[in-house]
Amino acid sequence: MKKETMGDLIRNRRSEKALSLRDLARLAKVSHGFLYDVEQGKRFPSAEVLAQVAAALNMPVDAFAAFDHRQLVKSLQKLLANEPALTKALSDLVRDVNTGSLTVDDLVARLTGATGGQSPSLPAS
Repeated sequence: MKKETMGDLIRNRRSEKALSLRDLARLAKVSHGFLYDVEQGKRFPSAEVLAQVAAALNMPVDAFAAFDHRQLVKSLQKLLANEPALTKALSDLVRDVNTGSLTVDDLVARLTGATGGQSPSLPAS
């Protein structure tokens, strides 16, 4: 089952308000091409643009917080740059998820410690 993306959230809210892509872009003071790319998941708006889109859709900007992974990605890049073993382990996990030998739900359960109170363990690759 596909999980909702930021683009889905914007598109669904825009549809609920009967706004065209161009209407929302005008209200949010962004180009319709940029907004189209955001809805397609090809681009990510700045905090300022997110606030403008949220205001135009009459929704709290916090509704987008779960989709903003920029700081996490920066932190991971810094961590991985200094830890080659972690880079290899993470690469193996991504490969396993992409090939279907590990599901995202299984990975999340292991990382969050859903192992009966024991330390989470990851499969050896």
